[in-house]
Amino acid sequence: MSNANWMEQQASTIGAVPLRELVLPGTHDSGTYSLNADSPLAPDGGESYGPIIVGAEILGWVIGLIVGAWAAGEITSGEIANLSRAQSLTIYEQLQSGIRYLDIRFCVASGVNLDDVQLSDIYICHGMLGPSAPDVLQQIQQFLAENPKEVVLVDINHVYNWSASAGQALVDGLGTYFGQQLVPADAGLDVTLNQLWGTDQRLIVFCVDPNALSYANGYLWPQSNIESTWHKDAEDLAELGNAMLGEFSNSKIDGKFWVNQGIISPASKVAYVEQGSLESIAEIVTPAVTVWVQELFANLSPSLNIVIVNFCELAPFVEACRAVNQEQAAQNLQWLYLTTNTSQSSLNTSDSLYVSTNAAACGEGQLANGVQIAQSSSFGLTPANQIIPVVRTGTLDPATPSIDAQPASVDNENYVQNKIGKLQLDTTPVLVPEGCRLVGLQLATSTTAGLAQPALVVQELTVKGTPTTVVTAVSNPSVYPPIQASKWYVNTQPLVVPGGVPIRGFRYMTSNQVGCAITNQILPSVCVEVGEAPGLRSSWLPASVSAQPPGGIKESSGTAYMCPGADLMVGMKHSGDENGTTWYYVAPVSVAGNTVYTTDVVETTVSDESAGVYVVAAQVKRQVMVGRQHSDDENGSTTYWFANLYVAGQPDWRLVMGPPRWSAPQKQSSCDFKCPPGFVLTGRQHRGDENGNTVFEYAPIYLVAGGSAAGG
Repeated sequence: MSNANWMEQQASTIGAVPLRELVLPGTHDSGTYSLNADSPLAPDGGESYGPIIVGAEILGWVIGLIVGAWAAGEITSGEIANLSRAQSLTIYEQLQSGIRYLDIRFCVASGVNLDDVQLSDIYICHGMLGPSAPDVLQQIQQFLAENPKEVVLVDINHVYNWSASAGQALVDGLGTYFGQQLVPADAGLDVTLNQLWGTDQRLIVFCVDPNALSYANGYLWPQSNIESTWHKDAEDLAELGNAMLGEFSNSKIDGKFWVNQGIISPASKVAYVEQGSLESIAEIVTPAVTVWVQELFANLSPSLNIVIVNFCELAPFVEACRAVNQEQAAQNLQWLYLTTNTSQSSLNTSDSLYVSTNAAACGEGQLANGVQIAQSSSFGLTPANQIIPVVRTGTLDPATPSIDAQPASVDNENYVQNKIGKLQLDTTPVLVPEGCRLVGLQLATSTTAGLAQPALVVQELTVKGTPTTVVTAVSNPSVYPPIQASKWYVNTQPLVVPGGVPIRGFRYMTSNQVGCAITNQILPSVCVEVGEAPGLRSSWLPASVSAQPPGGIKESSGTAYMCPGADLMVGMKHSGDENGTTWYYVAPVSVAGNTVYTTDVVETTVSDESAGVYVVAAQVKRQVMVGRQHSDDENGSTTYWFANLYVAGQPDWRLVMGPPRWSAPQKQSSCDFKCPPGFVLTGRQHRGDENGNTVFEYAPIYLVAGGSAAGG
């Protein structure tokens, strides 16, 4: 799954959350990717290089030490580049990879008249000059144009060799490149994605320069709105971890955006040079911070906000941040959708099929535990040829097995006619508000002609009687998939979840959207809260975990291992270099006494094992890893096999995967990883030779029983 538009992808769970309460992946010294031995020195090494404006407590003294060492002939310009370059991806590539916070340090090039600064005189700096300001702004502009629902934060927290003229040039440049896309500071510290999506505003710019702030007329945010502390005394992982944990009790972050810096910058030039480069430090630090984000920081208060790292591609850093947002903001919400089955679908054959806009609702004392999109004729209702919403209900007693269908009434007034090729579906998710329960479903309309939208009928949990609240989707033309001509179906199969499990939302989907072979079907999709729902999450414990094959496999031999029978892969162990031995941890899995099997196996190959490619099940639209093969040394190819899951003897049960997690990095030559109980292996990444790090992706299994649903 692409990270380029991850905010849009997670709209249903993060759209209403203030940006300062989301986990936003960021980069440190974001613009330093181009620094090399030929880059000119920059005026950020100390006061002697010109006027400096920097964020509180951050004085750039390490860069001064490095430049001083160069002047004394102790290090070369190439070594300076290695110690100043904090990223290898361009600004555009970082944003495409999912980064949403950019740490920008600008300076005016030496020799420029500070009373007449042009935007082209301004450069990225960190010991050396990087790309120009126009280059940086153009890359951000391109990304926002290609991803219109993503929001980016730019923090201009250091400016060097600066002047009022430079501030004016910067403000003018921001206006030229972004205009109405700039989010004004009066949007407030609690601004949400949903609020910004209702406007053209996509870029928040913090700026340390008071002149630029005054020139911008409120379109730049002052540094007082964001807190960022450099853990300059942290020289190893233990010290960094403690410092990052300490930020959660820092009173300065209250009510602000805040940055937790996941970087180590040794406290002397000697320590710096011994490391060789910032990248060599990041190879240790960035994977560790990635694990901490998901395993250590995720459940702390206040909510983790912006985390920055060096060389963000060295670990699944963005994926970890996304997973925390999924778990925190969405409260473990899981979208379920119907399997596509034309035997239970009705074909639209003419222009006489209508969408009824009447609501279907539960009776008093009933619980909504399923939805259905049906035709009026299926329930003996007239006029015929109307698509109607149906809410599937039971009593409030979760043990009651009976499920009744409550269809909407039908008439010839409240409907939308399907005008061939012009009926569209609004697939925007609609969520039940906190403190309410779903009691009904409606197929609403919008002011856009020929557009069918979902709506929910909800009721406060403390209120009895007739529900009055209706929650409708937010119109968004970018998510209206058109129904092609007259060849489309309405899947009339009920979508039911176990009794007692609250339905938290609804949306339309089409079979085309979910990659089903049977195309052009309208599918209902519900959102359920799976974290604590009885009967939904599998609490299986494997009967036995074994290392297979018994004698292991020589890693470089090209011998494939595939999980046998009903076993699933739950870990991996390796000892030595490419001539060493590899074992795979496997376990039989059962849920509610029923064996879990694999099906629909596919393979994917990485041509160079050492390249650090992340290989995960989601890339091939499968659920679990079931096999692996490696040939030759660390530069050889690796093939992985992935499969879907099903429960034997239970055709109406489906297994879906919860949010994935990543393991702590281990040296490949001595790695030994087993998933926790209830989790299975879903991905792997390795970088370098046998002394390089390996990380594993693993995810929990959720059981959806009592209805025909698949994971969304």
